Amino acid sequence: MFAPQTVPDLSGTWSRDPGRSMATGGGSGQRDVEGGGRGGGLGLGPPADQLTIVQTADRLVITERLGEASSTFTYALNGKRTTNRVSRGRNSGGTAAYVTSRRGSRFETTVQVAPVGGRGRAATYKEVRYLDANGSLVVEITRPGSTNKRTLVYRRIHK
Repeated sequence: MFAPQTVPDLSGTWSRDPGRSMATGGGSGQRDVEGGGRGGGLGLGPPADQLTIVQTADRLVITERLGEASSTFTYALNGKRTTNRVSRGRNSGGTAAYVTSRRGSRFETTVQVAPVGGRGRAATYKEVRYLDANGSLVVEITRPGSTNKRTLVYRRIHK
């Protein structure tokens, strides 16, 4: 018999661990390589340095901080669609639809990004969030049909 999967608690403030985070594809996320931009060629712009997550039974609210700028995203954990503003990357200023569900001890989100006023392009991404064996938060971002991938690892600063 299997033990029931517990819901991971992602609440807290998290700091990105650059030594364990990586991007593959698109010039491995190097700015000076065609298709780069530190997102593994995903067009997402640079990753957040710090996350603050508030988790309830039915929602994640994630505030991402990059330098002095911050953006807040809401994820419904019941499979219902939420809409958030795209804060950076090729579709900055546009909107994206997020559908999140829990798969075992992971949160999986499908993100559909709308193109922005003649620039950028529609895209679909998959985000997977989970806690690894060390208690670090891992965020894997892929684009279906592409080998480009971004893996971000965050250490909890405080709960």
